[in-house]
Amino acid sequence: MRLLPLKLLVLLVLVSGCAERGSLGLLDNSLALSAALPSATRHQIFVATSRERKAEGLDYNGDRATNLSYARFTMSVPPVHATGEIEWPSGKTSDPAKHFVVAAANDLGDAARMRSTINDKIRGLPRNNHEAVVFIHGYNTNFAEGLYRFTQMVHDFEFPGVPIHYSWPSAGSAGAYIYDRDSTAIARDGLEQFLTELAKTDVERIVVIGHSMGGFLTVEALRQMAIKGNPQFRSKLQAVVLMSPDIDLDVFRAQVGRMQPLPDPFVIFASKQDKALRLSARLTGKKERLGSAIRPEEFKKLGVTLINVSDFKGGDSLKHMTAATSPTVISILRSASQTFRSKILLGDQSADFAESWRTNEAALTPERQ
Repeated sequence: MRLLPLKLLVLLVLVSGCAERGSLGLLDNSLALSAALPSATRHQIFVATSRERKAEGLDYNGDRATNLSYARFTMSVPPVHATGEIEWPSGKTSDPAKHFVVAAANDLGDAARMRSTINDKIRGLPRNNHEAVVFIHGYNTNFAEGLYRFTQMVHDFEFPGVPIHYSWPSAGSAGAYIYDRDSTAIARDGLEQFLTELAKTDVERIVVIGHSMGGFLTVEALRQMAIKGNPQFRSKLQAVVLMSPDIDLDVFRAQVGRMQPLPDPFVIFASKQDKALRLSARLTGKKERLGSAIRPEEFKKLGVTLINVSDFKGGDSLKHMTAATSPTVISILRSASQTFRSKILLGDQSADFAESWRTNEAALTPERQ
C-alpha cells in the first residue's frame, strides 16, 4: 500500500503523454485559408458533446454539462501530413499548408437540427456510403485533442460516410483520472441519447469506436441501451471497435453478458506492450486490463474478435493507441475494413472481419519489432 501513491504518480506522468496538449487553431484569415486549402484536404466532423461550452468561440472545456451540444467542424489536413501523426497548429503560427486547422465551425443547436444536417450530408453521398462512424475519446483528452485525433483517423483510414465525434467531459489533466472515470458514468446517458437520435436519421449503418477509458463509456452505454431495448438503433449498429480499452476483465464479461447477441464484428485491439494499461492494472490491483489481455479464444466465446497489435512498430511511445497511430496497422486496418465492408454491402452474411484482417496482414507483410 505504501507503493500505491508512487504507482499512481508514475501512471499519471506516463499517461499524460497519451496526447499532446492542443488547441483548436481556428483559422480566421480567409485569404490565407483560400490560398492554402486547394493543396489540403477537408473533412466535415460532426460533434455531440456533454462538455460545457467556453465563454468565447465554439470550443468546450472539461466541465460537465446537463444537456448535449451539437456542432459541425470543417477540418483541414495539410498536404505534408504523415500517417498516424497530428501536425498540431501553434496559435498565431497555424498554417493550413503545414498544420491541422479548423477551417470552419458551426453551432448546430439542438438534436433536430443535427439530424437534419446529417440527412443533408447523407443525401450527397453514394448509397453505399450511408453510414456513420462515431468515435469516443479516452482519458486525459481535451476537446481539441479528441477532435484532431478523430480527424487524423478519418483521413488515414479513409472513412466513408458521416464521421461523428462524441466528446465527453474529460478534464484533460493527467492528475484527473478519478474525475474522468466519474465523468464516464455521467456521460453514459448523453451517449445513449445521441445514439438514439442518430438512429432516427437516414444513416443506414452505424460503427462505434471507443478508445481507452472511452471504451468503458462505449460498452456501458451500449449495455444500457440493450437492457432498455432500442430496436431502431440495434438494427443499424453494424460494428463496435474498442482500441486499448481500459476496462476490468470481469466488468467486461458482465457488460457483454447483458448485450447478447453482440453486433458482428465486435473488435478489440489489444497490446501486451501497452504501458498505460500495464500501470493502470497495477493501480487497480489486477494483472491486466481488457486492452492488454491477449486471449483470443476466450473472447471468441463471447462473440468478440481480438486483434493483437503487440508486435507492430510505430505509433505512440506508450503503445496505447497503436491501432490509430502505427502506419503499418493503419494500412492493414484500412484494407481489412474495406474488404469486410465490400462483402457486407454485397450481402455476404458469412463475412468475417478477423479473416479480412489476416488476409490483408499477410498480403502487406507488415514490419515487426
